Amino acid sequence: MTQWSDVRLVEAAQQGNEEAFAELVRRYQSKIFNLALRYTNDVESAMDVTQDAFVRAWQMLPKFRGDANFYTWLYRIAMNLCIDRHRRALARGEPQKVSLEDLVVERQRFEDGEGDEELWWEDPDAGEPEAEVLRREMRQKVWEAVQQLPPPLKQVILLREYEGLSLQEIAKIVKTNVGTVKSRLYQARQHLKRLLSPYFEEGL
Repeated sequence: MTQWSDVRLVEAAQQGNEEAFAELVRRYQSKIFNLALRYTNDVESAMDVTQDAFVRAWQMLPKFRGDANFYTWLYRIAMNLCIDRHRRALARGEPQKVSLEDLVVERQRFEDGEGDEELWWEDPDAGEPEAEVLRREMRQKVWEAVQQLPPPLKQVILLREYEGLSLQEIAKIVKTNVGTVKSRLYQARQHLKRLLSPYFEEGL
């Protein structure tokens, strides 16, 4: 089954083949966990979200009609769970957790032809050890700034710049159109630039 396409695995799982669904879990569990970790900033919470996402996906699988790719549909489930968890935490007055050592923030390049710039906080030509130290520090500052974004802006930044999804995929996940996604990305970057301007002035 490892060679099967997602479509074939989904069709088999919809017919009750648990091993086919287990293969889908193996295929996407790390991606869902990383998404949840970046949104919740907590390993235990990310594990809970990942488990809940696949449980919910299994329960909802008979209703999946293939209008979107399976992983896009799964991302939407996971993101909704993250949002719900965030809202419940805020309602209980719980502080947001930030655990940078649990996060691996990799530089993602945007797909060609969509009019987006490269990540503006990194210098791709900097190769000196000192420059790498500065980049790591900036990544940490960027991540802390991302946590301060309003939820709709945080969603699109996570999905675009950390998960590397296309604008069309993000639009399906957050249930809006590509134009709105582009607008939110622009707003998110402007927010981040304002939040990070003191660190640029310090020379980071």
